Amino acid sequence: HSGIEVSNIPIHTEGNSAKTDYDGKENTNKILKACQSYPYGSFDCLGVDYVNSYKTEGTKAGDWYIPSAGEMNTIYLNTKVLNTTLKNMGASSLSFDLSRYATSTLKNPANMWVIDYDTNPAYNEPYLTYDYLSSPNCCIRPVLAF
Repeated sequence: HSGIEVSNIPIHTEGNSAKTDYDGKENTNKILKACQSYPYGSFDCLGVDYVNSYKTEGTKAGDWYIPSAGEMNTIYLNTKVLNTTLKNMGASSLSFDLSRYATSTLKNPANMWVIDYDTNPAYNEPYLTYDYLSSPNCCIRPVLAF
């Protein structure tokens, strides 16, 4: 099978355009809806299903989502400030031990943008690549808007 295709999310064919997408929550909901109607079952949607069911103390299933490319880029660019705040709150800091993280931003109906944190030394920033929506070779970092 060719994998999941999502047709109702804006397509960002270029990396700079992808970084302007800040609709991670809405994108995740649309990907989840496509997964729920996918004829091959949920195997290809395990990451989305996991994020949708993820909950922590004070949150419920459906609160967390897969960040968009713009959101992941912003998180990375503000990691030092975020970690200082998290430390002051007594929480664990963010780390990017695993270099590739999926986003909910689409390059085309079957591929999502992936942020690779093995930074490009020429620009000292992460770079965008892409992977199959149905079976990405990367990690998913759920986020929560508050």
